[in-house]
Amino acid sequence: MIAENVVRRPRLARLLRSRVDPAQETGLLLTAALVGATFCVTGVGLLVRMIHSNSGLASYDLAFAPEFLAQLGEDFLGRHAAIHHPD
Repeated sequence: MIAENVVRRPRLARLLRSRVDPAQETGLLLTAALVGATFCVTGVGLLVRMIHSNSGLASYDLAFAPEFLAQLGEDFLGRHAAIHHPD
């Protein structure tokens, strides 16, 4: 349907061809990728900072951990404890 309209309207065809510049599209895609990567790295950095300072989302984790561990039971913890914390 779009192809038929483009064939019937040469002015529309010229407009679409002028808008499809590979250099501009590449620049736009690279900019979008850079912005996306920046947001991802910033988000991961914030999560790591929250974990190390026990703030933000990490504080919720610490609040729910005792209830979750109580539901699992001591038997589960004894069989699956892989992390040893020095006290």
